[in-house]
Amino acid sequence: MSEETKVSSQPFLVQPPASFNFDKTSEWPGWIQEFDDYRFASGLNERTQEAQVRTLLYTMGRQARNIFKTFNLSEEDSKKYDVVKTQFDTHFVATRNLVYESACFHRRHQEPGESVDQYVTEIHTLADRCDYGKMKERMILDRFVVGLRDAKLSEALQMDAALTLKSALTKARLKEAVQQQQQDLRSVVDREEHESLTRAEVDIVHRRTSNQRRRDHQTCAACGRGPHSRSSCPARGALCYVCQRRGHFAAVCSRTHRTTEPEAWPSEVGIRSPRGEQPNMNCVTFSVGDLAVSSAKARFVQIAINGAVVSAKVDTGAEVNVVPGSFPALPKVLQPTDVILMGPAGARVNLKGKFTVDILWKRAYVRQDVFFVDSVSNGILGLPAIQALGIVKFVDEASVHQVVQTRFGSFFRGLGTMKGE
Repeated sequence: MSEETKVSSQPFLVQPPASFNFDKTSEWPGWIQEFDDYRFASGLNERTQEAQVRTLLYTMGRQARNIFKTFNLSEEDSKKYDVVKTQFDTHFVATRNLVYESACFHRRHQEPGESVDQYVTEIHTLADRCDYGKMKERMILDRFVVGLRDAKLSEALQMDAALTLKSALTKARLKEAVQQQQQDLRSVVDREEHESLTRAEVDIVHRRTSNQRRRDHQTCAACGRGPHSRSSCPARGALCYVCQRRGHFAAVCSRTHRTTEPEAWPSEVGIRSPRGEQPNMNCVTFSVGDLAVSSAKARFVQIAINGAVVSAKVDTGAEVNVVPGSFPALPKVLQPTDVILMGPAGARVNLKGKFTVDILWKRAYVRQDVFFVDSVSNGILGLPAIQALGIVKFVDEASVHQVVQTRFGSFFRGLGTMKGE
């Protein structure tokens, strides 16, 4: 005999199962099955019947010997493994509460996070304790279909008149695999969108750094901020409280150095001083529009500020941008400001500070001040940012003459005027 044959014929060195818990007799079928596997793997089944019986009693524990004595077997039968095992089967099955075991079986449903294979395995284990006999597979099929967490899949399986346990398992596994694949695909898409947004923000930072010096010398004469179109200038239509003219802020007014104290101060919401306080060049009141966000007509957009995505309310009645107290990317140090924010009813808003940052929406961005107000639940995007980002566009009113010529242009071609007209 070769050395390889000798090695393969030796028994495996495996450990026997743990002692049987006599307080849980319903676990006997599973325990004895585990012991039979041990008999085969260790080579115990090739030894004498008496050795197998004694190993069984020793592995079960001390209480097994007392139960064994109650069997009153003959000396010959007491040394036969199959006879002793049958006696233990009868003993433990007789003391099992089949009504309770059946109730546990029928109450079993697929748990959250439990796979289809884990679920059907548990059903098989419960069915083994119920002694269903020839009806076992049918009962397992019914319990499997009814207990599925996917209600639509359960309904579809119930409509299959030729359904078997094998086909039900195949369909359930396929549905589970497809759902997992879809979840993986969605996570990949979300990650790519986030990476795309991050790359866009990085590009903005690089462009801002390379062009910083050039932009410093190209400030708007109307508002004193960075270059932008006249239509998106925040000072468009604003009333200067120095010269009382519209179209620019007081900070850039040409009369600022000649006039130290204006004769009168405007009182409109949006550019006014707080009641009872002496106005100054840097203290300006802005309206933040409607702070409530529960209106069904409210519109929101997803913008990126400091790498954080914020749901901001599009409010053309607001003059500034606001982030809520829940904003995750708030700078550690906020800039102090003399600006006073007023609500729609004239109530003063508790302002914590401001910071200047790029606001990104899709592929457009604008650098503006953002104010931090912890009393609001959502961000607010003011009119200057809305116009600069192109979220809302205002179309100037066209004259009736222009509309008619544009719509019915063919009627005007070839026409002229008579002499003298």
